[in-house]
Amino acid sequence: MAKQDVTRELADLLREIRIQYKVPAKDVAEALGKSNAYVTKLEKGEIKSITDDELVTIINTISKNAEDSNSVVERFANLLNIKYTDEEIKEQLWYYNFDMVTRQIPISPELIDKINELLITNNISKSVLFDRINSNEGLPEEDRKNDNIPLNVWYNSSSQLCIKLKLDWDIFNDILNKKANKS
Repeated sequence: MAKQDVTRELADLLREIRIQYKVPAKDVAEALGKSNAYVTKLEKGEIKSITDDELVTIINTISKNAEDSNSVVERFANLLNIKYTDEEIKEQLWYYNFDMVTRQIPISPELIDKINELLITNNISKSVLFDRINSNEGLPEEDRKNDNIPLNVWYNSSSQLCIKLKLDWDIFNDILNKKANKS
């Protein structure tokens, strides 16, 4: 399981945000299945590393009280992004790609019904949706134009994980026609 080094900055941020959103240390301890003393040591920097799962649990516990939980996550992400070396990022990308290759994600019939309903309601054709997905408009323009970026796999763009999509028409059509229920 991947671990995150608990730097002084991370320890300080954990304490600062927990206090800012009025989350008692005992709530964080309970969520982790640890003692209150563990959280105190963590926030003092006496715990040297935690698993990524523990970090996610802490962030989720703290951000429950935040009006804008994305800002909490963003503050952690900004701090953590600068801690990974290029080699560590490549290693993480390998894990993400491996995970995507070995597991297909189920697509619920309700989701497909909702997508088809929205297409009809908004007078959008399947081909327009297909083209929009494959346009990758959420990616930076230089990434969209870069033919060296592999398709349909995770890659790192400006310290952010992205996927440059190239969806096959037959797969897309099978999904919308409920002939495929995994992706």
